[in-house]
Amino acid sequence: MLLAFFFHETAHKLIALKWGYKSEFKISWLGLTASLILAFVSGGNLAIILPGGLFLAHHIRYRLGEFRYGLNYKEMALVALVGPAINLLLAALFQWGLTISPENYFFQKGFVLNLTLAICTLLPLPTLDGFSAFFGSRGFYIFSAMLIIVTGFLLLSLSLFPALLFAAIAGFLAWLVYFQKVEK
Repeated sequence: MLLAFFFHETAHKLIALKWGYKSEFKISWLGLTASLILAFVSGGNLAIILPGGLFLAHHIRYRLGEFRYGLNYKEMALVALVGPAINLLLAALFQWGLTISPENYFFQKGFVLNLTLAICTLLPLPTLDGFSAFFGSRGFYIFSAMLIIVTGFLLLSLSLFPALLFAAIAGFLAWLVYFQKVEK
């Protein structure tokens, strides 16, 4: 779990620095408590990880020029979605490790934890990454969430590239339906 969380937050920080923001992790005690209660009540069968989320602030020293002042919500959405995307990539690496050694406990738990963290942090709940992404760009959130969730479930039976292809098609269709039915 430490490996998954480390890469998740490091990805946030690196992309945020690229665009002149300072990324901080804010812990959600309510989310962690709810995760523990659900785990105990379900006997460990329901794994939901709600650790907290992203908080962006200007890194004034790196934001030169008047046109760049102010929080750009699309950049905020991209910074928020890079964490779950990295966890999905790590899940694919652990899945590749499972093809080499199918009974390896480390690869099995790494795959499940990264997949769970990627999907759970996509939820548009306050203090999670999905919340920042949803309010940054709803259309992009619909596409990205569908892409990550479908890829995650397809990784259970397919390798990375076919899963990404089918998930990209599903994400595009979800985005199209969203704009046809909701945004009109």
